[in-house]
Amino acid sequence: MFEATGEYKKPSSVVEVQYITDEGYKATVIFYDIGHRCGYVSIPLTHKAANLSYNNYSSTNEVQKYINDNILVHGGLTYSEKEDEHYTYGFDCAHSNDRADYESISNYGFDNRIAVPTNILQGNGIIRTLKYCIDECNSLSKQLYEIDTNDAL
Repeated sequence: MFEATGEYKKPSSVVEVQYITDEGYKATVIFYDIGHRCGYVSIPLTHKAANLSYNNYSSTNEVQKYINDNILVHGGLTYSEKEDEHYTYGFDCAHSNDRADYESISNYGFDNRIAVPTNILQGNGIIRTLKYCIDECNSLSKQLYEIDTNDAL
C-alpha cells in the first residue's frame, strides 16, 4: 500500500537518445521515472514556427493556425518553449492508451513503485518504445520543416 507524503518529488529522467534529424533539427527522447517517454524537436529561432505556442487556438497567425490544425504527433503536441537558441516542440506518451514501461524503469534503476500511484499508465495500454518515439520525432521534424519551407504560410 502506498501512502501520500504530501511532498512533491521532481521526476527523474534519462536522455535515451539525442540526434540530428534529416531536416537538420535536434531531436531528443527522454524517459521519465514514472514510466513514459517524451519526444522533442528543436528548431532555430529563425524558423516560422519559433515562438508560437502549441495550444493558442485563438490566434489569427496563419502559421499558428496551421500548427493547431495540422501537426500530427502521438497524443498531439504537449510542449512548446524557447530553450537557449532554439524553440522546442514536444509530445508525451503518458495518455490513457499508453502504458508504463516497467522494464525500462528497472533498467535505468528507477523505483518502479513511483509509476503505480502517480501515473495513469496502467492496464491494457501500449508501451511506447524508444523506436516509436524516434519515429514520432522524425515525423514531427518533417512537419516542422514543411511549415518553414511552405511559401503559403
